[in-house]
Amino acid sequence: MPLHVAGRGHEMAVLRAVLNPLRRKESPPCNAAVHGMRGLGKSVLLEWMAQAAAVAGLRPVFVSSSELPDLDALYAVTLGKRLPDAELSLQEDSGQFGARGTHTAAKNMRQERYAGMRPEAWRAKLTESCLETPVLMLVDEAHVLEADVARILLNASQLVRRSAPFALVLAGTPDLKRHLSFAARRGPGPAGAKSSFWERLGKGDLRLGLLSTQDAENALRIPLETSPHGLPYDREAVSKMADQSDGYPYFVQMWGEQAEIAARRGSGRVDAQAVKAAGKRVAEMRRNFYDLRMDELDELGLLSAARRLAPLLTKPGQEIGRDQARATLAGSLPEGADPKRALADLLHLGALDAAKGVAVRAGIPSFMQYLQDSVAPLGE
Repeated sequence: MPLHVAGRGHEMAVLRAVLNPLRRKESPPCNAAVHGMRGLGKSVLLEWMAQAAAVAGLRPVFVSSSELPDLDALYAVTLGKRLPDAELSLQEDSGQFGARGTHTAAKNMRQERYAGMRPEAWRAKLTESCLETPVLMLVDEAHVLEADVARILLNASQLVRRSAPFALVLAGTPDLKRHLSFAARRGPGPAGAKSSFWERLGKGDLRLGLLSTQDAENALRIPLETSPHGLPYDREAVSKMADQSDGYPYFVQMWGEQAEIAARRGSGRVDAQAVKAAGKRVAEMRRNFYDLRMDELDELGLLSAARRLAPLLTKPGQEIGRDQARATLAGSLPEGADPKRALADLLHLGALDAAKGVAVRAGIPSFMQYLQDSVAPLGE
């Protein structure tokens, strides 16, 4: 957890409104979904919420989607049957799992008791568990949840909380809504519960964006002032790092870490010299980051499309209408490709970000500049 979570006051207030009723053994008025491109701090918000829930005496169930490969895993996790690491070690050392005693064997033993359980029976058991101790379930990387798991979990998010203190908070990339909407349409089950998840979120529909310059500056400055190992700093140096971070929390973190390293190797102060030294390392890290994003776009056949839009969106605050974006994309797509779909894919990947009304802007403006400046691969 960072010492200061900057620029997320609204989101944290909404998440507190989900958490506080659970403390009173009541279901909150809504669940929550935190979505946005990678590097915006979604996992940090979930970690903060899990810690707050544990301090309040609730039972936080904090997992990544990779820990929920099937319904048996969902049932085992939510019913609190995971053995503590210490207990696992004791059982492995005692040979309970044989010569090859492993964590996997223990996990399989836990899940076998739920094999074949019907969702209705699981929801009944989960309701009983929540009545005993309120449950806050937090799922990171929810945009890749298995469809059946997502559907059953969305149903539970509405049905269990009608009679027991239970809340569900999901975090994922910009295509979270599309993925869950697809999952909700699959298979049998209470259609009303699964179709109304997003409609009932209300304020709990939390879409993260870039930080303001002031928030980025606070994210760099406040830890220097409040940490027991903080450093003196020049405000101009901090402001320069904030300006060059794009307001992208991952880049803010890069600057903060590298400037502190440079300062400790130098004068012991975050000043112009420390920022200059840090800038060389940050530039290298950003190039690596952008090259990976370009590879991703290339694999999906969207690199030319992103390059076509780049000159229009290189400056912070620049926006263009979706009609203009689709018309611009049309000239870079293979024959028969749908510009509307390409625009949607760029938005889902985070290369673009939705603005107010029917406009779009860059997900990260400096990435658009990098796309514009980069040399196109041979044959493109």
